[in-house]
Amino acid sequence: MYSAMVLTFGSLVITSLSILLAIEGRKWLYWVGGISMYFFSFMTGFSIGLYALGISFAIFALALAHTMKWITSFRSSFITVIIALAIWGASIMLLDDAVLFLPIILILKAFGLS
Repeated sequence: MYSAMVLTFGSLVITSLSILLAIEGRKWLYWVGGISMYFFSFMTGFSIGLYALGISFAIFALALAHTMKWITSFRSSFITVIIALAIWGASIMLLDDAVLFLPIILILKAFGLS
């Protein structure tokens, strides 16, 4: 129980640090922040997991947009986040939780942790 809590909130700390560093110019850290936030949302499960998943969607959208060099201003970042949150809203209404967390479930099964 204690180790799961450390992993969960450790991933939240990693997310926070990577987002701060990504804003300062290391754009590849958006990917790290997205992955660690996705893990945090999976670990928090049915309490706040789906809301944290919305943050994951926004971070992954920013990571993808920066990778594709689509972000040129604050306005384009804002539009990217709004589109990501709209996709998140539609996905939690239309898809089951098991589908949203399928990638991490498959990774855990591959390593024999589930």
